[in-house]
This record gives sequence, C-alpha cells and structure tokens, in this order.
Amino acid sequence: MNQHVISMDQLQITQANELATAAYSMTLEEKRLILLVISRLRKNDDYLKCYRFPVKEVLGFVGLQNNKDAYGRLRSLTRLLLSRVVDIDTDKAGGYKQFQWMSYARYISAKDSENGYAELELQVHSMMKPFLLDLKERFSNIPFSEIAQLPSFHSVRMFEILWTESHKGTR
Repeated sequence: MNQHVISMDQLQITQANELATAAYSMTLEEKRLILLVISRLRKNDDYLKCYRFPVKEVLGFVGLQNNKDAYGRLRSLTRLLLSRVVDIDTDKAGGYKQFQWMSYARYISAKDSENGYAELELQVHSMMKPFLLDLKERFSNIPFSEIAQLPSFHSVRMFEILWTESHKGTR
C-alpha cells in the first residue's frame, strides 16, 4: 500500500482515450476521488491495487475539507462510487462494455490505523485494467494540477475530452 504524502503537482492521470471519452455521470467530488486513485497507478503495475490515502488529504482533494459533515459526506461519496457505471463503446456496430468504477472502499479510523491517522482505502474495479494499465497506444497523460481546480464535473469531463483530442497522434 502506498502511503506517502500527496502532492498535486506530481500527479498524472494516465488513461486510455476510450475511458476519457466514455459515457458516465457523477458528482465533481466523485470524479476527483476517482482521478486521485488513478493518479497513483503506475505503468509497471501488474494489477489494480488497493491504495490508502490519509482522509484529511482526501477531503482537501475532493473539496470537503470545510464541510461540517465531511466524514458523513465521504461515506456517501464512496458508497455512490461503488455503484457508478462506465459505458464504453467497443465498435461502430453498437458493441459496448459496462462496469463499475470502484470495487472496494474502506474507511480506517485513526485508532485502527497503524499510521495513527484516519485513512481511506480504495480499489478500482478489475475490469478497468485494460483502460488504466499497460497502455502502449491511444492514451493520454493529464497533469492532475490542470483539472484539480475546475469547478464542475462537466468542466472536468470537457477538459479530459479536449485534452485527449488535442494530443491524438502525438504518441
């Protein structure tokens, strides 16, 4: 499990172009949390691992740090993510793939954490592997800092799509 302090400037979102342009909906908070997890993946990873994040840092990344019910909202956020579905077209004849974004979420209280602070453990669904790992062509690297401050889910999605389109053919 990776447990170092998160720096937004160092994070990259690497994903298949199909995923960047896929159909799905969610809140801005959910999208930021997904992007945070994806940013931890490394191209030499063999599988989609569970990642642990300090809860205080997660709350800052998703914009809940000043929310009075931040921990309750985080619980609702992870529950929603476990049910969100991504829909990817596979061919022009109407083929598609559908699966969940996340397969696992766990809140670890400070008293139960070996690190002494509350942590959030998340795992991307295994069906996401071909869209996130071992990418050799038709993928994009998006600096997390470029999208972290965007004000809405739709602005993040538009940025992903435009970034993907503008970088086609450069790999």
